[in-house]
Amino acid sequence: MLQLLGPTRIRFMDHFEEPPHAIVYAPGRVNLMGEHTDYQEGFVLPVAINRYVVIALHQAPGAQSRWFTSSSLRPVTFDISNPDAGKDTWARYGVGVAHQFIKAGHAIDDTRAFVESNIPVGAGLSSSAALTCAFAVYYNEITQAKYDALTLAKMAQAGENEFAGVPCGLMDPLAVLGGEAGCAMFIDLRDPGHYHSVKLPEGFSIVVCDTGIRHDLGSGDYAKRTAESAAAAKALGKPMLRDVTLGDVEAAKSQLGDVPYRRARHVVSENKRTALMANALLKQDLASIGGLMKESHLSQSHDYEVSCQEADTMAEICWAAEGCIGARLTGGGFGGSLVAIIRSEAFPQFSAEVSERYLGQTGKQAKVLQCAAVNGAGFTRDLGTEPPHIEPHVRFRKTLFPLAEYTYPTAWSGLSDGLL
Repeated sequence: MLQLLGPTRIRFMDHFEEPPHAIVYAPGRVNLMGEHTDYQEGFVLPVAINRYVVIALHQAPGAQSRWFTSSSLRPVTFDISNPDAGKDTWARYGVGVAHQFIKAGHAIDDTRAFVESNIPVGAGLSSSAALTCAFAVYYNEITQAKYDALTLAKMAQAGENEFAGVPCGLMDPLAVLGGEAGCAMFIDLRDPGHYHSVKLPEGFSIVVCDTGIRHDLGSGDYAKRTAESAAAAKALGKPMLRDVTLGDVEAAKSQLGDVPYRRARHVVSENKRTALMANALLKQDLASIGGLMKESHLSQSHDYEVSCQEADTMAEICWAAEGCIGARLTGGGFGGSLVAIIRSEAFPQFSAEVSERYLGQTGKQAKVLQCAAVNGAGFTRDLGTEPPHIEPHVRFRKTLFPLAEYTYPTAWSGLSDGLL
């Protein structure tokens, strides 16, 4: 992240001929387990990673907002007070967050902004959540609202839901804001105000394998899956699939019909896999880690139908590659990336093997990124030529994950021990 701060500041000055008064940053995230469970109040296991959105800003009261991004030479210009501002551009994400603060009674001035990022867009690494959370941190600091991370996560989520039209869950902003270096976050979305810290095993790396296939989650397929899972819960007589057991799903198979049955089976089994994965990481149980990640990918492909041919090909290649412990589709799906856990010393060979075989089988170039688990979003005042002082943002309440088996909530008491 530090290597982006200086260039972002310089680009801001190139465009506006004055230094920014603040710089905010927010990491991307990769989810190790728990896909499409968050909007059913389930379990997730995300990691904030060392790929970032960095924004340099300066207030411009009395003038229009002018926001630049490194990917475009044309600014987006608008009045921040207008709820329709930026709706047809990338700026809608930041405007959406600004209006959550306006709704809460805060005065928000227009701003000059320059946005830099090294998070691949559309790769399933939460580039949009990083953008909304960076703006949330900025507005929280500039208004002195002093909202905690959970409140900011909800504001970032609402901004994306209402302005970008993506019915995303709470996991992404929670991970982006509350990430912890060297750890994954086991989050129970029914009680998201705290998390269990899961220390990642030493000697292993998180690797993102980008398929190069892009899909706009606002285009309708993601929303369709959220509606299908909600309908399945309703058909089972429960408010959320979080409250359903695998036994309930199997008993109602004929009543549900094929698609609702498979959607429910994925969410319920994925919840269980997530708790098992957290404990497997703590125990460095490599066989379980690999098995759970493979089951998760197959469930996403066959039951939730959010994979694609290229992602399934990438999974097969990763599973067979040197040093790979496990791999699965991560993010919203319909393309994007896989996350793999590999032996760190094997990365050069793993990367070369995956890239070569993926190109040979699909004709497409893969990007293979070795990632580190990092702290969440933050804010710094620009200090000119002095090294910036990084102010860590407010964190979640942390509960150390028990070394003993996680005690499932009451709803889990009827779960079958069998996985897919």
